[in-house]
Amino acid sequence: MNARLRGRPFEPGRSGNPGGRPRVVGKLRELARAHAPQAIKELARLAVKAKSEAARVAAIRELLDRGYGKPTQFLAADNDDFIRDNKSEEELRVQLFADFEQIFPEYEMVPRKRLSVIDGTIETT
Repeated sequence: MNARLRGRPFEPGRSGNPGGRPRVVGKLRELARAHAPQAIKELARLAVKAKSEAARVAAIRELLDRGYGKPTQFLAADNDDFIRDNKSEEELRVQLFADFEQIFPEYEMVPRKRLSVIDGTIETT
């Protein structure tokens, strides 16, 4: 596989964006930030006094997002089948070790000694 296809699509010394970021974007950002205090005041006013409940909720959500950040979104995982199996912890552990030994046959699984404290002395089991 060509090295350029694996994360370096441009030759050394070449850029995918030779002109850089357009200056209009920076000017637009400055303009928006200049109006931010008034926009926040208007959102606060709408959150309290808007006649539409949907408008109040939207204004409140925007204020909270800006004040505290958007809430973390969790992604669904492919481990639903794993949970549905209703296996015990011991069965899951045995399956995990069996899978590990199958994938990595060059490694030997060595059980570690368990330590327990009885009457202030440490014993291995």
